[in-house]
Amino acid sequence: MVSQNVRCCPVGTLGHSLKPNTVEMVSQDVRCCPVGTLGHSLMSNTVEMVSQDVRCCPVGTLGHSLKSNTVEMVSQNVRCCPVGTLGHSLKSNTVEMVSQYVRYCPVGTLGHSLKPNTVEMVSQYVRCCPVGTLGHSLKPNTVKMVSQYVRYCPVAALGHSLKSNTGEVVSQDVRYCPVGALGHSLKSNTGEVVSQDVRYCPVAALGHSLKPNTGEVVSQDVRYCPVGALGHSLKSNTREVVSQDVRYCPVVTLGHSLKSDELFYTRFMSWILELKSQS
Repeated sequence: MVSQNVRCCPVGTLGHSLKPNTVEMVSQDVRCCPVGTLGHSLMSNTVEMVSQDVRCCPVGTLGHSLKSNTVEMVSQNVRCCPVGTLGHSLKSNTVEMVSQYVRYCPVGTLGHSLKPNTVEMVSQYVRCCPVGTLGHSLKPNTVKMVSQYVRYCPVAALGHSLKSNTGEVVSQDVRYCPVGALGHSLKSNTGEVVSQDVRYCPVAALGHSLKPNTGEVVSQDVRYCPVGALGHSLKSNTREVVSQDVRYCPVVTLGHSLKSDELFYTRFMSWILELKSQS
């Protein structure tokens, strides 16, 4: 009887060849049948029960390539299945139940690249999932449940660049989230819950530039917050609740420049004079 290393299909359909690691039309040397039925053993030229360690998907769908550790359209050399079903293990060159270390998302969505440590549009080599689901860990090169150290935000939103310690428009290598959500820590190169040391505000508001230590209009490299919210301390290079020593305001209102106290007083006096003239 057939055992765990057997997965075959009817003659005349696409299947895995016993000769090379390719998928071709099932003929005399290719047998692939539904799980639970009798099929041709990959281990030996015997017919036994088909079970869990051999599983293939229809040609034209996404799957794990048997040729290399890449995800691509299922063709002659690609056979794989969705999470929860039988698939090819990333852990070893075996086919087994897809679990924590085997997880893929739809092509065209954002994900973590399996090639380099970059985040980009999901294509043949990029597979990842939302927080709470299985994904690729930023800590080790493993795929596991997305938690504090695995978090991604929409492209085109402002965030912290993984390339450099600058806040810029989120693109392929930039992933970041709102305060209270999971994000990239300024403390260390780990993704963790955004707290006092991680805080960013909308573009066009006044903020602290990560390039020069100046308070200026928020652009790609500038992220900052309102008073009472989390911000950058003037006392030290830490992120903390904005108080007397941390003060930044919206564009065209008063704000403190780290460049010099002169700008602050100039703006302050202008504002006082304007108030007097209005009264």
